[in-house]
Amino acid sequence: MTSVPALAGTAGGADDAWTAPLGRLRGFAAVGLTVAAALALWSAVPALKIDGGRWVALGLDTVALACLVPLTAAALRAGANLRAAQLLAAAAAVATYALAVVATVADAPAAAFVTSALVTLLAIVTGVAASLAAPVAGPRPWPAWFAPGVLAVALASGIAHGLIGGWDVDAYHAAVGVLAAGTPAALVVALSLPLRLGARRGRRSGIRLRHTAALPAARNADTLVLDGLATLSDGKRVAAVTPLDESHLRNLRWFAGALEHASDNPIGRALARLSARGNVTGFREHPGLGVSGHVDRHPVRIGQPQWLGHAHDAAPDSPEVTVAVEVDSRLLGTITLVDSVREDAAAAVATLASAGVESVLVSDVSAARSAAVAEAVGVTSVIDGPLTGAGDHAVVLSSAAEVPALPETTLLLGPASPQVSLDAGDVATAEKALRLCRGVDRAISGGRRLALAWHGATVALAATGLLPPWAAAALALVGAGVTAGVTSTPR
Repeated sequence: MTSVPALAGTAGGADDAWTAPLGRLRGFAAVGLTVAAALALWSAVPALKIDGGRWVALGLDTVALACLVPLTAAALRAGANLRAAQLLAAAAAVATYALAVVATVADAPAAAFVTSALVTLLAIVTGVAASLAAPVAGPRPWPAWFAPGVLAVALASGIAHGLIGGWDVDAYHAAVGVLAAGTPAALVVALSLPLRLGARRGRRSGIRLRHTAALPAARNADTLVLDGLATLSDGKRVAAVTPLDESHLRNLRWFAGALEHASDNPIGRALARLSARGNVTGFREHPGLGVSGHVDRHPVRIGQPQWLGHAHDAAPDSPEVTVAVEVDSRLLGTITLVDSVREDAAAAVATLASAGVESVLVSDVSAARSAAVAEAVGVTSVIDGPLTGAGDHAVVLSSAAEVPALPETTLLLGPASPQVSLDAGDVATAEKALRLCRGVDRAISGGRRLALAWHGATVALAATGLLPPWAAAALALVGAGVTAGVTSTPR
């Protein structure tokens, strides 16, 4: 897994060349798919028996093959490791096109056109499927042995059939059948479609999957490091309103809430919920002390009790914050605030624990505040921050606007993450992001196994001569459809 600083420069850019088939080259893909599909259907009916029918079919086949060229060129420019997949598909399309040329010149059976059309169709599907997940940067788990293995089996099959049955067109058919069966549309669909669907589902929850390095990191994660109290807390809330005289309770709430509507800090936002807006003038902040202003022409001050001349004994490490309220130069009372725990934080921590992921809070605020919030959501481990590192299988949730320096084995979640960025840097969204990454990873792994098994079985049958080239191509197309259906099922 690449380090976080290195990923920052590549996220969204490593596979940018693959966005072309969905944009500028979309027309080529659409024309190629349409022509190849039409040719496959037309070749299966007696229409080719008309005068010049084979030459018309060859022309259509040439158009479909030409539409494959831009896709292959995009693969060569891309930094993706699916380049070998597209080159293998292009090689299979060229090999089957040679069958169509021979069928045209030698008046051979029309099945050659079916084979060529289906393989060209598969090759275009391979390119389009590879482009689907282009916004998610990073390598796909493409087996490096697949393309050389298919080519080696095709060569060995052609040689074996040539030695046994003679060096005629049947030997070439055997090799072409292997290439048709090994056209990796199903495998590329398995590697790309879950990424595409996962990224789309994630966006609905404010989660943006940006790099494939997040998948193995999420799979192996055993610890979620919550970097900062903001991952569990959404500000402050009023815990108690204590007037010096019970008759002052209404005025205490009204003036405190009305003045703080002009404030933009966690304490001010919490106090503003005590009342509606008033006519506030002359609002002023006093750093380290409090705020002052006029509400309906009444002078109001809110801040540290000592600043307002009120003796208040508070524990030195208390999780509570107490402010005093003064109206018309008369102290009305005090208001106590505590950290507000996010509504769904406790459920997210419990879900993570059931999935084998321990939550650890790293916070540089007071130990009492950190412990109170952690206890409220079920986090048992609290570390005095700031964050300086993480374990080998740790996921770090950071609500900071800048990417922290982390080891390369660490998965970073948060607004600034180049791996999985979150609109909201809270533990509930992090739990959804981990679940999403693990679901995509499982879908890719399952689809990859299915595609490899399908390709392996059809390649073996084609190599032994039990499958003619057109049947091998048809089964490869069915395999791509089956794989797409399996990998697109929500998990």
